[in-house]
Parts: sequence; structure tokens; C-alpha cells
Amino acid sequence: RVANDNARRLEADIELIQADLTEAFRQNSFGTVVCNPPYVPLADLPGLQRELRFEPARALFGGEDGLAFYRRLGKLVGRVLRPGGWLLVELGYRGRAAVEEMFSSARWEAPQVRADLAGMDRVLMTRKR
Repeated sequence: RVANDNARRLEADIELIQADLTEAFRQNSFGTVVCNPPYVPLADLPGLQRELRFEPARALFGGEDGLAFYRRLGKLVGRVLRPGGWLLVELGYRGRAAVEEMFSSARWEAPQVRADLAGMDRVLMTRKR
């Protein structure tokens, strides 16, 4: 509903597909997957920045440690990416090491991390072998 409302408000010419991660897509169907997952740990709720409070909770919170979505993504995304395909995921401010470890296997090239304009680790990039 939120994505549909945003698309309509922005007059975006897009097709929305509701699915549980990769279930709606064929094997090797994407050359790139870009993801802004929920990565805020539940313990951070009391100190959450005011400008984030308008977001739906399911778009923000990634379980107790903020890594639940990455764990699921790590198990499933390789199926839909073509060999050589890119995965780009946004990182929470404390998630870099854990997410790098999740994507440091023989299935993936060595992850690279890019900082945002504030110098914070923000995007992890890797390629499917």
C-alpha cells in the first residue's frame, strides 16, 4: 500500500509486485538486485530519529540485532541473480562487519563497501560468481 501510494503521488511509471523476497521470480532472472532492507535493531526504537518515525515499522526494523532481513536475503538472492550479477544493499550504521561476513563465501566475490556523504559505511556491493 505504501509503495503504491508513493508511486501514484510521484506519477512513477513502475510495476509493483508483492512477493516474499525472491519467490515470484525465476532463477537467474536479474543482472542486478538493489535493496534497502529494514536494518534498525529493535533496541534502537526509543532513540529513533524523529524523521524516521513516519516509516512503517516493517520497513525499518530488522529484528533484535537488525540483521534478520540480511540473513534471509543471503540465503535467497543468489537464486535470482545471474552469474556475474550485482547485489547492492544498504547498510545500517553498525551492520558492516556482519553483512560482509554473510557475503564472504565462495558464492560471492569479495564485498566492497561504499560510504555515504557523511563518511558512514552505507552500501555493500558484491557479485555472484
